[in-house]
Amino acid sequence: MIIALTDIILFVTAFVSFLYGTRIALSCGANCNSRKTPEERAELMKERIPAATFVFFFGFAITSKYLYEMLLGSELEHLGFLAIILMSLVNAFLAATAIAWAAMPKRWKLF
Repeated sequence: MIIALTDIILFVTAFVSFLYGTRIALSCGANCNSRKTPEERAELMKERIPAATFVFFFGFAITSKYLYEMLLGSELEHLGFLAIILMSLVNAFLAATAIAWAAMPKRWKLF
């Protein structure tokens, strides 16, 4: 019973971290409009991209641990704790920058 409750809490934590990380990265990209100077945009990205990466990190750490155990059927000690942390950190940074880049307003000119 306690193991099931722990799994539920970790799943909800991972889901919420993905949700809030996406929200932070989307607001970072959406606020980088052309009315702001490049210095203001760079300062905004320096503030919000690390925040989104930090929030995404928890979700990726939880899900990579469970996916590694579920799909490969191995213990976590075979891969190593440091490898899970590094993979989660790289995935979190890539996800945060990709979402922020996708949310940036584009200046499409038809004429």
